[in-house]
Amino acid sequence: MASTISKINFDFKIPNISQLNTIDSPSVVVQGVPWFVQVQKLNGSLAIFLRCKGTGKSTNWSYVAQATFKLLPFNGKMKAIERDFANVFDYKKRGYGYQSMIKWNDLFDKGKFFVQDDAINLSIEIEAADANNINASKLIVDIDKSSDEGCTARLKIENIDKLIAVKSHDFQLNNMSWYLIVSKWMNCLNFRVAQILEDGTPTELPMDIKWSVKINSTNIGPIEETKNERILPGNLSQINLISWNELCHKESGFVVNNSIVIDIQLKVEKPKGAVDVPKAIKRKASTDAIQLECAICLHSIRDQALGVTPCGHMFCLLCLVKTAKIHKKCPTCNDRVTSNQVKRIFLPIVN
Repeated sequence: MASTISKINFDFKIPNISQLNTIDSPSVVVQGVPWFVQVQKLNGSLAIFLRCKGTGKSTNWSYVAQATFKLLPFNGKMKAIERDFANVFDYKKRGYGYQSMIKWNDLFDKGKFFVQDDAINLSIEIEAADANNINASKLIVDIDKSSDEGCTARLKIENIDKLIAVKSHDFQLNNMSWYLIVSKWMNCLNFRVAQILEDGTPTELPMDIKWSVKINSTNIGPIEETKNERILPGNLSQINLISWNELCHKESGFVVNNSIVIDIQLKVEKPKGAVDVPKAIKRKASTDAIQLECAICLHSIRDQALGVTPCGHMFCLLCLVKTAKIHKKCPTCNDRVTSNQVKRIFLPIVN
C-alpha cells in the first residue's frame, strides 16, 4: 500500500482573549479522523493543545500526528511565534500535543502586535499518518534486563525516513505504568518517557527518573545523552538526542537500511523520605503556589540548572543551549541567540 499522509491548514481567530479560560477550535478531519485545537491560559502562558476525537469505528484506536502552531502578529514586519509537536494519540487519551506559546503578560505587550481589538490570530497545520500504512515507522523493543526499579532495552526504529512519532507498549516499573515515545520534534530525534496516572489512583507520588539514550553508528562512535530529574504522575521526561540532519547524514552511519538502533537504560525510584499525598490535599496546596515552567520541555522549574537569553527569557539550561545551537534564536520571541550568549542563572526556589 502506498504511503499516504494528509495535511490541513486553517486559521483560528480568538476574540476576547483577555478573558480567555479555554476555547476549542472547530473540528477538522485529517486521514478520516476528527481533530481540534484547544487554547488555554495555563500557568501564566498561552498554551495550545492538539486533541484527537478518535473514531467510532473502533474502541481501541491509535493515530499519529504532528502539528505546527503559529501565533501571528498583526504587524507584517514582526515575526510569528512558531511551535511544533508530534505524538501518538490513543483511546486512553494519553497522547496530546501541547506547546506553551508565549507568557501571558508578553502576549499583551503592545510592541509585539499579537493582540488587536482584544483578539489573536493563530495559524494551525495538522499532519496525520495513515493508520493503515504498512510503510510507516515501526518501533521494535527488546528488553535485555528488567527489574522492579529499572530496565535496559534496545530499540529498533524501522522506516526512519517516515518517522512522525512511535509509541512503545506500556511497561511496569516500581509498581507504576510507563510508556516511551520517539518522535521527530524541533528537527531533532526526541525521546519522551511518561508515567501513567491510572484511573482510580488514590495518591500522587513524584518519582526520580534516571535514564540514558544512546544511538549506535557503523562509522563513528555512539552519541549518548543522560538525564536525572523528578517528575510528577502524568508528566514526562524527554531527551533531544541528535539533530535530524546529523542523524540522516550519509557519512554518519546512524541509519542502516532505513533503520536506527537505540540503547536505553531507565531507572525510577521513589524519592527518599517521600510520602504518598492524597490527590485532594496535594491539588489544594498547589493552587496557591506560583508555578514556573520551561517553555521548551514544559517541565516545572525546580532545582535544575537555568539559562537566560540576552532578550531576558529563561529556560532549562540544557534545553536552551541545545536549542540555541540548532535554531540560533530564542524559542519565545525569535530574537537571535547563540549558545555562547546563554548565561546560567540561579533562583531561590524551595521545593
